[in-house]
Formats: sequence, C-alpha cells, structure tokens
Amino acid sequence: MADLSPGLRRVTVSATSLRDLAPSGSGGDAVKVFFPTPTRPEPGVPFLESPGVLAHPGGERSPMRTISVAAFRRARDRLTRSGISELDLDFVMHDSEGVAGPWVKKASPGALLGLLGPANAFVIADGTRRLVALADLSALPALLSVVEHLSAEIVVDVTLVEPDVRRLPPLPPRLQHSAVVPDTVGAVTSMSRVLATLPDFTESQFWFAGERALVRDIRRQARAAGVPRERAYASGYWRAGWDAPRLEKHEMSLFQSGLAEGRSLAEIDLLSE
Repeated sequence: MADLSPGLRRVTVSATSLRDLAPSGSGGDAVKVFFPTPTRPEPGVPFLESPGVLAHPGGERSPMRTISVAAFRRARDRLTRSGISELDLDFVMHDSEGVAGPWVKKASPGALLGLLGPANAFVIADGTRRLVALADLSALPALLSVVEHLSAEIVVDVTLVEPDVRRLPPLPPRLQHSAVVPDTVGAVTSMSRVLATLPDFTESQFWFAGERALVRDIRRQARAAGVPRERAYASGYWRAGWDAPRLEKHEMSLFQSGLAEGRSLAEIDLLSE
C-alpha cells in the first residue's frame, strides 16, 4: 500500500488468478470489489446459480463496491514486484463510515479481497481530437488511466472538482494545467468556458465522472449546449447523503437487474449512468 496524497491510498492486489484478467485497453476500467466482514474474513464472490439468479457462497453476502483500476501488470511483465500478476486500486480516504474507507485504513499486507471484472463502458471514438473531462477525487484514478491510454495527438481539457487541493495527488504533465474548482458551481462555470471554445463537437469526446448529482448537472449542461449523447460518457461514482446500507442495497439492485437483462457478472457496470 502507498499513499498517493492525503486523499488517495493505493492498494496493490496480487493473485495468480489475475493472469486471466482482460483490461479494455482504453483505460478507465473498474472492478467489483467484495470486502470481508467480522463474520466472514474471507470475502465471498457471488456466482450465477442459474440464469439471472445470483448466489452468495455460504449464503452470506459480502459488501461490494466498484473501484477504478489504476494499473494492471501481468506476471510476465518485469515491472511486477511480487512475481505474479498485480492490480493497483486507488481508494479515497475519508472520515465517513462505510465499507471501503474503513477497510483501507486498517488493511495490511495479506488482507483478502474478492474481485469481479473488469468492466468499462468508455471507448475513445475514431477521429477524436479532444477529450473534455470532469472528475472529482473519487473518479480521478479512472481519469488518469484514460488519459494514460490516449494518443499524444489528443488534446486533454480537464476540470477537477475538489475543495481541498492538498488531497489531490501529483498530476502527470498532460493534466498540469487542469482547472481545479471547489464545487458544482465552479464546475458548471469551468465547463461553460470549455464548451464556448469549441466550434462544434464532432471531433470532441466528453468524460464526466464523480458524485452523481454533480455528474447529472454537468451532463445536462453539455446536452443543452448541443453535445450529442453518443459523444458523452457520464458515470455517477457515489451519492452525497447516502449511507453505506442504502448504497449497498442500490448497487445490489443494479447488479440483479443486469443479470435479469442477460449480462454477465463482469459486464454489469454499476457506475454508468
């Protein structure tokens, strides 16, 4: 584990089973992470008992969250430190109670997690010359991964929403000139400035992720400005004011709905709006 900033902590997960992981290649992947509980120290990963029916090992459901993948290293890659495949997951550090936050504060080497995925609903379109992105701290790891996979010719215009800039990690060169705003009002103002500079949207793609209400407002703003639906990716990572039980119930409802629609466990994207 390593602290990237006062607001982000990186956890490296290693396992021989990760060798079969299939990243999208476009960045922004996410995995479903299952956490231990006091009565179940080894998290159980759900499985399809029958078409559309989700079963939990031992009949006990392990708490689940969707976490962005910061990096993936296969065992054959000399960059791996453990000698087996590794996955870097970045967790937001905060004081509120929940599932992921308390776990990452107390976790130590050897701690166990369950994983499913990855999933990714974002693909950079052919002919894109500019990526306009907005993210809060929870979505920043995914955005950094997306930018890392972009070709050098694509211009990146980023707005980061974070009231305390000290919580942001060091940014790569392509994001050094990002606008940093404290709240939704600042985000809307920043996006207005960006949209006004674009002659049209045929060569631009849009990526919005973070707190659900923030993303909803920015997506509506973009659509009102004429951004085509197919050129804007929007993903609500969390909901302000929701406690852990309510969020858990909501995510599991989406999970079950995806199964009913015939999607595989790995294909169900709980983040996509």
